[in-house]
Amino acid sequence: MAVLAAGILGAGVFDQTPHAELMYQEDDTGTVAIGFTDVRGLSAGNTEIRLQGEGSCGNWDGSGDLEKGDITIVDSSDCSEALEEGDVLQVIGSQTLLDTYRLQGKYPAHGCEVVDEDDFNDGSQIEIDSGNMVDCELTDDGSELDNKFQLDNGTTLVGDVYMSGLVTLTTNGQNKIIGDVDARNIDVKDGSAIEGNIVAEETVDVFDGSEIEGTIDAEDTVDINQDTLVSGTIDSDANVDLDQNSRTGSDIYSGDDVTINGNSIVEGRITADRQVDIEDDTEVDGPIEAEHNVMLGPNTVVDDNIAVDTSDRDVDLGKDTNVNGDINADDNEVILGEDATVEGDVTADSITCNDGATIDGEDCDDYTS
Repeated sequence: MAVLAAGILGAGVFDQTPHAELMYQEDDTGTVAIGFTDVRGLSAGNTEIRLQGEGSCGNWDGSGDLEKGDITIVDSSDCSEALEEGDVLQVIGSQTLLDTYRLQGKYPAHGCEVVDEDDFNDGSQIEIDSGNMVDCELTDDGSELDNKFQLDNGTTLVGDVYMSGLVTLTTNGQNKIIGDVDARNIDVKDGSAIEGNIVAEETVDVFDGSEIEGTIDAEDTVDINQDTLVSGTIDSDANVDLDQNSRTGSDIYSGDDVTINGNSIVEGRITADRQVDIEDDTEVDGPIEAEHNVMLGPNTVVDDNIAVDTSDRDVDLGKDTNVNGDINADDNEVILGEDATVEGDVTADSITCNDGATIDGEDCDDYTS
């Protein structure tokens, strides 16, 4: 697990030397990489790393003047004592203390001081509710922690969250995770956001006014409440439900039914192993493929083809619905509601026409495939 931190020695009103801006990256073996993001007036020979209270860990690797991007590696073999969590490394240049860094250990506390390390992997619920931005990777070296997690009080967490239990972003404030979330179940409560991808062993529930700037991959149901945005693909082994005024920026794949309530937009395709049921005033920008019925409510627009792969099913277009492509429904019935329009061809066992319906520019009653 990488841990990043930054330290700055400021120059103040008058230009001073030496000057350094430092970044640290620590792994779980206790090795620390130290790098300059900015540096002035330092050389490798006069820049020393010390273990506070214990002695020197040697000079900066290399020789000559130090530049932005230069890195040195420090591990236990460099110092007089083995490096441990809580130890403090000092960076000293030209006999000036430039910066210090406290070793975080396997589960970094950087930005997560509210989390007790003893809580990790003990099955408990970890809660962060500082109300500000917190920088922390809540994973077990890239794998799941045996915990549940709750983000509360309008807190923003920067980092991935991999948990064996439920991950909840509560209704208390606009909570946000900037990173990927992998958990058994994931609840994104009203007005919260995840700027990353979601993977769930079971269900994903995204509540009113929330936003997912990534993909959703779930083995159970995905329930998207009203006024929500999911920018990436939704892929579920079970039902996918979108409530009214929702929007997806990509495709929907379901191992069961797809249900989309009114005034919603799908900026991609819909593929379902069972039925697709779309209510009124909804837009689908890609094709629809289903194994069972396709039901389109009034004023729905599908900007591509519709295909039903089994027999004895219905494709039902509501009043004023527009399909800007073909309908391929061999051995099935296609029903066109009043003033419904299919811009392409219709292949079906039977076609039922209501007043004003058209297919491929012809009156529905006069159409022959």
